[in-house]
Amino acid sequence: MAPRFHIRIPTHKKIHLWLHAAAALLTALLLLLFFFLLVLPFYTRQGQLRSIPGVVGLSPAKGIQKLRDAGFRPVIQDTVFVAGTPLNSIVEQHPSYGQLAKPGRKIYLRVSPPSPPRIPLPELRGLSVEHGLRRLQQAGFQNIRLRYSPDTELPPNNIVSLEDKRGKQLMPHALFTITDTLVVVVSESPESQIEVPQLMGLSEEEARFVVRALGLQIGKVEYVFDQPDLPLGMVVKQNPLPHYWEEGKKHYRHVSRGSYIDLWVVGMPVPQEEATEDSFPTP
Repeated sequence: MAPRFHIRIPTHKKIHLWLHAAAALLTALLLLLFFFLLVLPFYTRQGQLRSIPGVVGLSPAKGIQKLRDAGFRPVIQDTVFVAGTPLNSIVEQHPSYGQLAKPGRKIYLRVSPPSPPRIPLPELRGLSVEHGLRRLQQAGFQNIRLRYSPDTELPPNNIVSLEDKRGKQLMPHALFTITDTLVVVVSESPESQIEVPQLMGLSEEEARFVVRALGLQIGKVEYVFDQPDLPLGMVVKQNPLPHYWEEGKKHYRHVSRGSYIDLWVVGMPVPQEEATEDSFPTP
């Protein structure tokens, strides 16, 4: 049997113990440097950040291809209809255009549908015109016109029926495209007077919508700052008021079509484009 040789490092002296400890510490430091300088940057792709391209406004196919070409992973997260944006287009991306991200990062997209949605028409007959118009606005209908017609069954300024732009009567719960013109038929008094709507308690945007749709006009708008407990944008006063009391009886005010209504609103004014835009023309 061949003789065996053993190399023994003497440890009985203190200097040898220190040398062992220093060697172990140096080895650990070298391993840490190797991990942080070589392994970790390779794994996390440090130094490879790229600018995210903008794809809002593009078709989903073009936007997805553009993101993939830049090294990102596009994900369609939601389909939503947004008024004023092109159909079948990307309306929002996250992270947004210009931000830096690593290759392979997921970019979440919201896209508009290829055609406007169709939603059921509400039952509005017998409601006051301002109440019915608020319900149509909240449902998402965008192009609304009024047509006044004598009706012996309903009081003035109540909704009689709904029609399309060709005059075809529409039944409640029937599906209707929200961007098509919807005609609201309203009972009209012989004097062709319009009942002053109740605007107090509405938001400024809702009040402007109701006033325009009734064939009236917004006059002076004053913003008040002494109502800290009320929501910003709420109408707290109007002129003329919708009714008055005389001898203990409530009387509703009526004005001619085209008359002005002044508003007092809590807080800051709405953006100018919203304040001046007339998306709901009256006949």
